[in-house]
Amino acid sequence: MILRPLPVEAVQKFISETFKNFGLNKQKEIVRLLVEISRREKCDFKLLLQDAHYRQKDFFTIKNFLLARRFPSLNPEERASAQYLQCDFLGAGQEAAALRGSFQVFNPRNIYVEKEMSGCGLARRFSEHFPNAQLQTIEHYRDFVSGQTFDCVEYNQRLKNVFILKEMFDFFQPCPCSPGALSCGYHIMNAGFGCGYECAYCFLQGYANAPGILFPGNLEEFFGRFKTYVRPGLRLGTGQFTDSLLFDHITHFSSAIIEFFRQFPDVIFEFKTKSSNIEQLLKAPAAENIQISWTLNPQNMIDQAEFGTASLSERLGAARRCAEAGFRVGFHFDPMIIYDGWQEDYGSIIERIFENIPGPQIGWISLGCLRMTKVLRQTIEARFPDVMILNAEQVLEKDGKIRYPLRIRKILYRFMLEKIRAQGYQGEVYLCMDNAALSRELGIVPFGGNTQFGQPGVDQTLNCRYNHAL
Repeated sequence: MILRPLPVEAVQKFISETFKNFGLNKQKEIVRLLVEISRREKCDFKLLLQDAHYRQKDFFTIKNFLLARRFPSLNPEERASAQYLQCDFLGAGQEAAALRGSFQVFNPRNIYVEKEMSGCGLARRFSEHFPNAQLQTIEHYRDFVSGQTFDCVEYNQRLKNVFILKEMFDFFQPCPCSPGALSCGYHIMNAGFGCGYECAYCFLQGYANAPGILFPGNLEEFFGRFKTYVRPGLRLGTGQFTDSLLFDHITHFSSAIIEFFRQFPDVIFEFKTKSSNIEQLLKAPAAENIQISWTLNPQNMIDQAEFGTASLSERLGAARRCAEAGFRVGFHFDPMIIYDGWQEDYGSIIERIFENIPGPQIGWISLGCLRMTKVLRQTIEARFPDVMILNAEQVLEKDGKIRYPLRIRKILYRFMLEKIRAQGYQGEVYLCMDNAALSRELGIVPFGGNTQFGQPGVDQTLNCRYNHAL
């Protein structure tokens, strides 16, 4: 992973001096276009303005010229939707180096345990697993972080600190859904916050509001609360705010969860992961209502944007072992990333899945495209300034997410649906966090007949105790 500072300050200085008649927002747009083009094409930004269009010094002429260069595959209407261009750069210049992310091995220096959890099994297992870590008792996590603010610098150091807490509320909650998207009806079990992987696109880095990785020490209380939360046909799981299995050899959560949900055959529980850490899970006999799912991408995308995660072969090998043990498995192509050769690479993954796993054992497959908010894009630029996903031709949509244009998403989804159905798979396939009308156009039936939509104007992303700022 090559990391170098973006030439943001130099571009800003050049534009402010050259186009003094441009307002601040106009200057921001030109700066961003120049930075993104020079990053994508690996060229000197000043050379981009040697064209005759530059000499006119007319804002709209220059902007349209640069838009065509930055978004060569998009039509004029789609280019006009690239309104995220007024988004500032986070951490330009001298501060950028401290913000950059890189994969680190999980070896915490401090294990903080809330007083009420001091004797719990999870605290003991962490202490035994990391004997050199300093074990400290704190009264309450909320008081411990009160008055503090956390940014990318602290986020980069999150693996140095573990917090074991007593969860008091928000044990379960509906999965966040983008406004206007057709909800799949999924629910989340909040069994931790924070991930040890470094996926460049991860939304968690946009919520850098915790100084470590957080775990609930009172898992048995989750089970007690579930008896008042359960409803027929419920689908829920972990993996939204943390990887479901990355830490499982320490937490042993999977064994306890499998044994508990075995009592609820009408409920489907999903472990969602990018790891191959399944040894603890396989100690429990399989149950028909337990599903183990993997997020998949081509290996070259794993190498470029999913740092520290299991390889594609390791993920598929783990899926095969779980299927052989009797578990249902699932696959999430989310986020899908478009690049030269994406059709061949994603098509090959689908073929490999069905070569190793019988279709009836696959519970569901989800599809979703690379997306981000303005804030997340700023964070990615600061932490991974040269990651290739920043070169994507994306636009800002009404739900506040920066995505591939609808026309391009249709091409991608149709390709995947045709490849999946060509394998004879008749199970559930659904779109994640995407336009409801698009699902209907593609002939995708709502998961389980669900017809609920994400609510506009409601930030549902981190409505749980782990967001200490709430």
